[in-house]
Amino acid sequence: MRLFGALIACIVLFSSIYAGQMVKFISPNAGDVSDGGTVDLGAIGPGQTVIIAIDPRVSAGGKHGIGGLYDQIVVLGVPQGWEYKNSKLYGNPIQAEVTASRDAPDGQYEIDVEIVDEYGLEELGNSKVKLLAQVKRDVMGMTVEPKSQEIGAGQPARYTITISNTGSANDIFEVSASGVRNWNFKKSIYIPSGSSKQITYEVVGDEEERYNAAIEARSASSDLIYRSESVELVVKASAASDFKAATRGLLIFPIIEGPVYYLFGLISNLF
Repeated sequence: MRLFGALIACIVLFSSIYAGQMVKFISPNAGDVSDGGTVDLGAIGPGQTVIIAIDPRVSAGGKHGIGGLYDQIVVLGVPQGWEYKNSKLYGNPIQAEVTASRDAPDGQYEIDVEIVDEYGLEELGNSKVKLLAQVKRDVMGMTVEPKSQEIGAGQPARYTITISNTGSANDIFEVSASGVRNWNFKKSIYIPSGSSKQITYEVVGDEEERYNAAIEARSASSDLIYRSESVELVVKASAASDFKAATRGLLIFPIIEGPVYYLFGLISNLF
């Protein structure tokens, strides 16, 4: 009976030495997580990359009872079509990456990782943790002001665009416009997770016309993450646009007045 009790005590002692310690998750900010625990990564969009970061320091346990340092995050498995990068050794913090497939359907996904004490030198014991990621396309918002503008031909219509990144992954968004003839200007903006940024975007129409246009912001991670806002752009002829037209070779004035309007055209290009 005593022998059996001693055996149980040895098993408990062995388990306490080699079982994983509490791991402090920095990104996401989940705090201390035990071996076999679960961490919620939050919402990410298709194609987006989420960073998993931990503090390598452990203040208790291990070989000498004073803790030590974990050395690496190893990704054990990801859903089909997803990609990952194991962390480098001995980082501070230790960071790994997981990227959803660009066409991942909405839903909850599981990723298994292991926090490794390389070679067991400090006998912290490896910790296995399950990560939960909620994939959805609705991880951004956008507003555009004003909704309608009237400008002269060749003059810029300036729109104030606010883009919100409501997901857990940092991303780059590309802003563009459609519906305005011969206009294909694009502007990129980096937005960290959980934040918003505001930019000014310009659209130029060279011909007198009323355009029903659209301004769009699309994620660099996947074409499935985008927002589009309809705007109206009215392009009208003006004295300034006529002066500019003179320098582009449009004969809209009597020949005898050409030199005068050519001079006006040169001056107008300064504004």
